[in-house]
Amino acid sequence: MTLRDLYQASWEAEVTLRMDLSQHVQRFISAHNAVTMAVEKRYLMSEGLQASQEEFKDMLTTIYGPPMPDDQLSKRLREAQTHLDEALKRHI
Repeated sequence: MTLRDLYQASWEAEVTLRMDLSQHVQRFISAHNAVTMAVEKRYLMSEGLQASQEEFKDMLTTIYGPPMPDDQLSKRLREAQTHLDEALKRHI
């Protein structure tokens, strides 16, 4: 499922079920934005942008690191999925 598919499903739920899932979809958008920003920073670093060692490490972990149960991005995605699942279970 792409982010666009998630938006579409959110809109359809709002129309057909009269439930607002935007707060739950926003969690996935936030995680998507974190990855996008890390990729953009990585590109800018190759063009000469300076970053702290910690920022560089976080950026590389976000882009290239394997999903780990305790990394921040994986936690955010798990929480987003849990919240969305709970919201949908109440209405189905």
